[in-house]
Amino acid sequence: MFRFFYERKVLKSIEKSGLALVFDDGGEDHPPYAYTTGLWDSAGSPELVVFGLGKDLASGVFARAFDEMKSGALVLSDGARWSGVIANFDCKWRRVHPTQLTTERFGTALWYRHHRSGRYDDLNMYQLVWPDTAGRFPWDEGCSVEARMDQMPAYLPRDEDNPNAWWETIAREVGYPG
Repeated sequence: MFRFFYERKVLKSIEKSGLALVFDDGGEDHPPYAYTTGLWDSAGSPELVVFGLGKDLASGVFARAFDEMKSGALVLSDGARWSGVIANFDCKWRRVHPTQLTTERFGTALWYRHHRSGRYDDLNMYQLVWPDTAGRFPWDEGCSVEARMDQMPAYLPRDEDNPNAWWETIAREVGYPG
């Protein structure tokens, strides 16, 4: 019964504002993250995800991206810079690797895509990746541990045997017990 009401809420949000926002507060095995659902219909765009930001900041980022996509000012491509979004740093868009698009992580977007098209396999999503305070990205040498741990690298293939291998590698580097 709950799922029915949740899906109805998502559909109403997309109908009213063009998208629904999904937030996960994080947990022991992943940082907080937020993603969109419905951009495929309302803006002809892939869905968006960002990790490690609070709900209010993520909502503002998505609102700006949605407006810029509708106007044509933002065209997503892998590695594209997006300026002045978070603390006046340039961020980058990275295409989410198809193996990362799991129901565990992006269930609402996958459900909506199937609801609208009858397919799951054609969902596209881009991750907004933000730099550390020195302007380095998680893939750059010397990027802060915090920026790396707060942003799951969804642009890389998923390790099917250990989906949290990315986090465990960083934790070992800094001597985190566990």
